[in-house]
Amino acid sequence: MSLIRFFQSIYSISKKNRSYIICFLFLIIVFDSSRNVYPLTCDSKLIVSSSSSTAYKQRNNDRCEGFYQSKVSTNSFEIVGFTKGNFSYTLHHKEVIEVSSPVNISNKVHVIAKGIPLKLYYRMNADISHDKQLIWPLEDVIYKEKLNSDSIGIIGFIEQKNEDTPIYVPLQIKTKMKKQNSILKHHYKLIFRSSVTVENVCWKVSKMVNNRCNNPTNLIKHQTNSFRAGESITIFLSGDTKGKVCLNVFAKEKNIDNWLHQKVFILLDSKI
Repeated sequence: MSLIRFFQSIYSISKKNRSYIICFLFLIIVFDSSRNVYPLTCDSKLIVSSSSSTAYKQRNNDRCEGFYQSKVSTNSFEIVGFTKGNFSYTLHHKEVIEVSSPVNISNKVHVIAKGIPLKLYYRMNADISHDKQLIWPLEDVIYKEKLNSDSIGIIGFIEQKNEDTPIYVPLQIKTKMKKQNSILKHHYKLIFRSSVTVENVCWKVSKMVNNRCNNPTNLIKHQTNSFRAGESITIFLSGDTKGKVCLNVFAKEKNIDNWLHQKVFILLDSKI
């Protein structure tokens, strides 16, 4: 039946039944458009007391975003960014970021963006799927607070069954106003951050076989000698890297014989 005949047949029936059919079709459209949108839960562990328009809260039913109060700080060494290509945008009230994952998986992907400098208490979190992107306008928070892209890190991860350790997946970034770096788009970019000044940053990469890290590469040393507390520590992986990978990153606390270690599991192209 052609689309024209379909609507002609609807029009030919009684007005009452026609209303029922139109309502039914509307519900089907709404359900289909929202089936990949997950229930949103803001992070209840964040302390928010400000009534400011940029305070952390739910926005547009698809993300939570804003500023929160700091907790008592502890020493940390953590991953704060993981993208395929670069994460950058134009600081403009009409700028919009589209966040997706190039990894084809059925799992829900948790997305978290946070401030990289230690005293930048900013957070955004949302959930996406392999065929559903996050549309993230900057005018609500980032533009108002004049946060440039170098000060924000963004990660995506999935939860493992019966495991506390997440698996990180790369995120792909498109923006309305800024063209992404064509050279970097074929590489994976990871950003780590330490709460103390560190030196001698190095890492090993290994494939995961039967959920075990196998045959690591030789230790790779970062070209930068040291990083201040809260400074971005950037590591690139080749776009040819495939599958499920272990990444072990080490850094020595400056002037102290104390090594920090962060082990992350990442998934680059496989279904799980």
